Amino acid sequence: YRSDAEFDVEFPDAQGFYDRQELYVFQRGKNQGHIPYDDETYHEEDGTVASFSGYHDWPHAGVLTTPAFLNRYPSTDTNRNRARARWTYFYFLGVDIEKSAPRTTDPVALADTNNPTMNNPACTVCHERMDPVAGAFQSFGDRGHYLDQWGGMDSLPDTYKHPQKPSGDVNELVRDAALEQEEVQFYQRELAFTAGQGGGNFLVNDVSPRGCVEDEENSTDGDWHGWCSHVGVNEIVIRDGSGIVKTLHASDFQDDASFSPSVWTDPETGEEHANGWFHWDGERTVYFNHTNQWVAFDFDLPDGDYTVEVSLASTMANGHPEMSVLAGLSWNPGHSRGSEYQHGDTWYRDMRVPGFEGEAASGGRDSLQWLAQQIANDPRFPYATVKFWW
Repeated sequence: YRSDAEFDVEFPDAQGFYDRQELYVFQRGKNQGHIPYDDETYHEEDGTVASFSGYHDWPHAGVLTTPAFLNRYPSTDTNRNRARARWTYFYFLGVDIEKSAPRTTDPVALADTNNPTMNNPACTVCHERMDPVAGAFQSFGDRGHYLDQWGGMDSLPDTYKHPQKPSGDVNELVRDAALEQEEVQFYQRELAFTAGQGGGNFLVNDVSPRGCVEDEENSTDGDWHGWCSHVGVNEIVIRDGSGIVKTLHASDFQDDASFSPSVWTDPETGEEHANGWFHWDGERTVYFNHTNQWVAFDFDLPDGDYTVEVSLASTMANGHPEMSVLAGLSWNPGHSRGSEYQHGDTWYRDMRVPGFEGEAASGGRDSLQWLAQQIANDPRFPYATVKFWW
């Protein structure tokens, strides 16, 4: 029985009262399962779940899967279950990872940013042991809930799946009051940048603080009404000191390898779709971002100084209360795919796979159940557990 479990037997009456004399006989409480967060989940005003798609079986692995343990050692988007792994080693195997190897304070040894927990010997001395155990907790989110992300498929945070893009040099694109709001308006802007080794990407980011505004008078629960604005790109021209290096028109975006729009993933098929659309206004083609989305262009340019000239566009629904949109322009090192996440992943691709002491989790069970069995079979477990509990 857990405190958040539902009871099979309704013991209070309709007024919420109950007879204590009827409660002397123990009756087993049954946890029906975990309620996923998906498009069929609806809440009452008081937060009570009114309907949902169906229960998920919550895999049990003793203390490790209890809310008490998981909440005592919560995680974060950057900690990634490492605290849980550290205390699992300490309590159940008698291993204090923080004392298992000397930790350098040499700033040179700690200066690299090339995924040091995987590649820097000053870090891997502890992380190669700790991180696989952290991965075994992959199904449980920061607050200890099972598969707590939208769709009930994983517990990976959005900051990993869809990392935030920089705002860059923010440009206000003011609408001409003489135009209908839904008409496309064009603007010329430019950005100076320096390219270095490894290429980079030119980013156009819709950072409008009120991109979509709700029509509170006509909106109801589950039926949103309002007005949205959009930022688009018509043409990009890159110049260096000697002239034009690259010209790219929106009509050619789809056939050009540099075009890299933000995407959304269909939860049923796993297919990726661009967060935007192509628009023809009778004269020119524009690629419009969906509200507050971005589009990037990956270029491998020789080292040097450049200027990018970009033809931007805006449009908005008639009735939108704002008269401008904000477009952030930036040049960023590396190509624009900021995440290694792929649809269906349950753990970070830039970390070691879930496992224990050099062995990867296997067997078809939840990885935390697999880990619990490995720990129970470890010769260090009896002594460490007795020491922990007594």
